[in-house]
Amino acid sequence: MEEIELQIGQIRTLQSGQTDETLRPVKFKGEVLGSRETYTGDNDTRGITDTLYKTEDGRLIVHTEDWSRWQGEPSYY
Repeated sequence: MEEIELQIGQIRTLQSGQTDETLRPVKFKGEVLGSRETYTGDNDTRGITDTLYKTEDGRLIVHTEDWSRWQGEPSYY
């Protein structure tokens, strides 16, 4: 098992190029069991990435990234 750190919250890039974020780290010991990525925007500019983890004590965690490459649109974790 390895130490895994995930980000939870949202981040968005403003028109000025600055970022507005509410991310916070979540750490646990575990392993990646698998992941999948689905593209939802034109030219692969939006998508969802789901990753399944198994923790040291046997719990399952799904981390979802709902991301966008469009300026001003937030990405959620």
